[in-house]
Amino acid sequence: MRYYPSRRTFLRSLGLVGTGAVLTTFAGRAAAAAAGPAPQAVLKFSHGEAPDSAQGKTADFFAEAVAKRSDGRVKVDVFHAGQLAGGGDVRVELERVQLGVIDITSSAGTLYFAAFDPRFNIVQLPYLFKDDAAYLKYIRSAPSAQEMLKSVEKNGFKALTFWPRPYRQLTNSKRLVRTPADMKGLKIRVPPVEMLTDAFTAFGASPVAMAWSEVYTALQNGTVDGQDNALEVMWSAKLYEVQKYLSRIEYTRDAFMPSMNKQKFDALAPDLQKALTDSAVDAAEFRLNYDRTSEDRLQTTLKGKGVEIAVLSGAEKQAFKQAAASVWDKWSKKLGKEFFDRILKEVEG
Repeated sequence: MRYYPSRRTFLRSLGLVGTGAVLTTFAGRAAAAAAGPAPQAVLKFSHGEAPDSAQGKTADFFAEAVAKRSDGRVKVDVFHAGQLAGGGDVRVELERVQLGVIDITSSAGTLYFAAFDPRFNIVQLPYLFKDDAAYLKYIRSAPSAQEMLKSVEKNGFKALTFWPRPYRQLTNSKRLVRTPADMKGLKIRVPPVEMLTDAFTAFGASPVAMAWSEVYTALQNGTVDGQDNALEVMWSAKLYEVQKYLSRIEYTRDAFMPSMNKQKFDALAPDLQKALTDSAVDAAEFRLNYDRTSEDRLQTTLKGKGVEIAVLSGAEKQAFKQAAASVWDKWSKKLGKEFFDRILKEVEG
C-alpha cells in the first residue's frame, strides 16, 4: 500500500508549519506584488482649505504627479483643512515645516513669506500688474521672483515654485462697494501682513489683522464686517452664509509658494528632487486652468446663494488705484528705490 503524507506533513517538509502560515505568506507576497515596491519617502502635505477647494484639488493633483514622476518612490499624503496645523493657521504650518513635523505646505504664499524676506511684499503691491499675462510672466520667469524663491532656503524652506492665484476680491455684510468712499466705516479682516493693512487703510476702511482660522466666526458675530479673498475661497469656506455683498475690486493677486522642509528635500536623491519640483510646476498649470474655468461659474453660483455682486468698471478701479498711491510711495522707500524700480521694469518689460 502506497503511503501518502498528510498535507500537514508535506507542508512541514517545506519548512512551513500550519495552513495559516502558508496562506499568510502567499497572501502577503501577492499583496506586496500588487502594491509595488514600498516608497522611499512618504511626505506629509498640509494646507488649510477644504478637499473640494481649488487648493485641495491642486494638492491632490500634485500628490498624483509626484507618484507618477517618481515611479512610486515618493508618496505624498495630503492633509486638507488644516488637520495638521490647528484648523489652518498658516504661520503654524510654516513653523511646523521648519521643524520637519509637516513636510510640505502650500497654504503660505508671498503674503506670509514676506516675514522672512520683505521683498515678497512687492508681489501684492496694489494694482502692480496690468493684466493676467504680466502677472504670470513675472511669477514664472522674472529674475527677482526666482531670487526670492531661493532666498527662503536660509530659513529652512525649499520653495518648489509659485502657484498662481486669482485676484483678491472684497466681501462684506453691509453694502456693495464701488468706490473708496464706500469703504468708510467698514472693518475688513486682512491677513497679518503689513502691505494689505496699508492697502485697506489707503482705501478708507479699518483693517483688522486676523488669522484665517478665526475669520468665519468673526464675520458671523460681527467682529469684522468683511474680508478679502479669491471668489473660490468665498465659496469653499461658505462665506456666502455670512457675507451678502461682493465687490470685484481686483486690487492684488499674491501667489502661493508650495514649500518643503529643506533638510528633507536635500536628503532625497537628485531625480526625486526633480520629480517634486517638476510636479509643482505641473500643479501650477493645473491651478491656473482650474481657476480660469471656475471664476464665471462661481460668480453665478454665489448669485444663486443670494450674494449681490458689483463688477467694477475701469474708472472705478482707477479710483482705487489712485487711492493706493500712498502705498506705492511708502513701499518704494521701504524696499529701496533701486529694487522697486527694478521690479517695475521687469513687470512692464
